Amino acid sequence: MSDVIEPGAAYDSPRQGEQSSAAFVKMWLDALARADAEEKEWRRKAEETLEIYRGKRTSRGRKFNILHSNVETLCPALYNSTPVPDVRRRFSDPDPVAKAVSDLIERALAFSVDAYDFDAVMKAVIRDGEIVGRGVPRVRYMPVFAPAYVPLRGASAAEPDAHLSADAPAGAEVETDEVVYEEVAVDYVPWRYFRRGPGRTWKDVTWIAFGDFLTRDELRKLTGGATTKDGKPLAECVPLNHSADTQDGKPPGTSSRGEEQSIFRRALVWQIWDKESRRVISLAPDYAEAPLALVPDPLGLADFFPVPRPYQPVGATDGLTPIVPYEIYEDLVEELNDITARINRLVKQLRPRGGYASTQHESLKAIAEADDGELVPLTGIEHLVGEGGLERAIAWFPLDPTVNALRLLVQQRNEIKQVIYEVTGIADILRGATNPSETLGAQQLKAQWGSLRIQDRQAEAARVARDLFRLKAEIIAQKFSWETLTQMTGIVLPREAERQTVRQAIAQRMAGPGAQPQLQSAPLSPDIERMANSPTREDVETVLRSDMMRRYRIDIESDSTIRGDLARNQQVMVSFVQGTAQYAQAMGPLVQLNPGLLPAAVQLYAAFARQFKLGKQAEDELERLIEQAGQPAAPQAS
Repeated sequence: MSDVIEPGAAYDSPRQGEQSSAAFVKMWLDALARADAEEKEWRRKAEETLEIYRGKRTSRGRKFNILHSNVETLCPALYNSTPVPDVRRRFSDPDPVAKAVSDLIERALAFSVDAYDFDAVMKAVIRDGEIVGRGVPRVRYMPVFAPAYVPLRGASAAEPDAHLSADAPAGAEVETDEVVYEEVAVDYVPWRYFRRGPGRTWKDVTWIAFGDFLTRDELRKLTGGATTKDGKPLAECVPLNHSADTQDGKPPGTSSRGEEQSIFRRALVWQIWDKESRRVISLAPDYAEAPLALVPDPLGLADFFPVPRPYQPVGATDGLTPIVPYEIYEDLVEELNDITARINRLVKQLRPRGGYASTQHESLKAIAEADDGELVPLTGIEHLVGEGGLERAIAWFPLDPTVNALRLLVQQRNEIKQVIYEVTGIADILRGATNPSETLGAQQLKAQWGSLRIQDRQAEAARVARDLFRLKAEIIAQKFSWETLTQMTGIVLPREAERQTVRQAIAQRMAGPGAQPQLQSAPLSPDIERMANSPTREDVETVLRSDMMRRYRIDIESDSTIRGDLARNQQVMVSFVQGTAQYAQAMGPLVQLNPGLLPAAVQLYAAFARQFKLGKQAEDELERLIEQAGQPAAPQAS
């Protein structure tokens, strides 16, 4: 489905210079055709690779599906843990407004990740990248509207935006749409239905397109009631030439069924995001008379596109056309399949066969047909005892050449597999195939260097997750209402007038005429103190709604998408605790002799603690510790 569009904003006429609607549609259809032609060879190879991954047998008779094995090994190594948003002040300076903004966005992002199956989308994107060479996620803003009734007021100079005329009856109301819920989610984009404009790098791309299959009702919602030149509803003019169901894993295509299957029929609609005009253009290839919708910048993103740079594990510097990872070691797989086919043929030849003299036909045949452990009476073979037994009576077909050839082929197949693992970067430690005689240090060294081959892919997967968080944060900051943010995050900030009122009351209490000393020294309640010292809603909303100020003052990151080794993390914590104890033992006596050294000692300890990357919560506590150390000590009561 297309993004939710406000009523009345769904359709607009082409701009000046766009000669006619038909010419405008033809221009974009030609652009889509050029994009198809540029990546035609990649799409063909991607389809073939997908068939191999699914285990479909082809004329070449592939039977050793190492592609499936490699993908199933790499994907969990690239993404196996839900990333956690990490939003903090860009600099370490005390900035309560930026701290409040970062807390708001971080909590909203954390809720938005838990509100749907974010892991399923990311895993599908990573799997697409490892199979066909490109994975694309997409961010969507999805408000939920409900009817609301607003009093009908008369227009006046003081109220130029009043709902209707001044002669409206008293007490009249008008129905309008009100946002009752807001959500920002990430969708998986099928690689077959994603197109991009030309460009050497992602920043050079000026447009992208998504293909959707829409029903008639969805077309009506998309067009917003627009009509053609002769007054016909635009949505009724688009033919439903495509089938919604899939067969044998194939994508939806042209339907060959009759009219009785019209419930399954859809219209293919391309939604083109044009960065130059900052519009979203919806058009159907089967209806070239006019665009279905022209929407001005529905999300207001800084980079306009609702997608991050796609996940492409293998790339080149001469363009953006993906490379199917399977192509890199395809020749080795062909050799592996040939050897596997020969092994299968030789295995079929491993059947004991032999001949015997016709005079011993009945007895030897009975032996050959006997079951396991069965004794068969033999007649007329007494002379064989003196001649060496039954072995001399049967001439067996030699199997040693076949067995030796089979042993060499199996050995060669294992060697080819090892070469494939080296090419793809799959270390044996990642497959769990270690040598029991190896020491722990050898296995750790192997794991460290074996993982270097896929660290770039892990970083790329983490980059996609971080970029998605940043796109989500932009939409949350610009689209979500303050009420939604308050309910979602649980953060309540006072308005400027409320804070001023509280501060005036505190000032009168502390310095007003007739103030009692015991009242002045009495502690304030936590709520009053928080309201007096916290930033106001106006200050926070100013930074939150401004894309430039928000980027200047906060930074949005994510933790790794790879679950760390538990034993390694525990060892880091042990080292941190031991180091803290040693530092306190060394610096404690100096601080006792000269309390003025406390701020410097705390700063040095914070620099030491940051080397362990303890996380955001620990970082906040370190900053609080530094602030407390810099404050003058309270006078002690005599």
